[in-house]
Amino acid sequence: MGEVAPLEVQENWDQLSTNLKTANSVDINDPASMQAVADQAYATQRAAENLVDWARTTCGLELGPVGGADSSAPPTSG
Repeated sequence: MGEVAPLEVQENWDQLSTNLKTANSVDINDPASMQAVADQAYATQRAAENLVDWARTTCGLELGPVGGADSSAPPTSG
């Protein structure tokens, strides 16, 4: 999606694409794998918020609240 996203949000799309790839490869029986997904979600929280704001402002779309990462709890690795 990043290659066809508008330039002003391309980096955000790229970050979310990485997030989805990480989530797609998670091993739910491996705590380190689960932590990697949590860390990636935390790291891409701002990108998701930026895309929601951009869609609202540019397209009039309401994508809803961004959830998933608890911004009060920092990642434990990386």
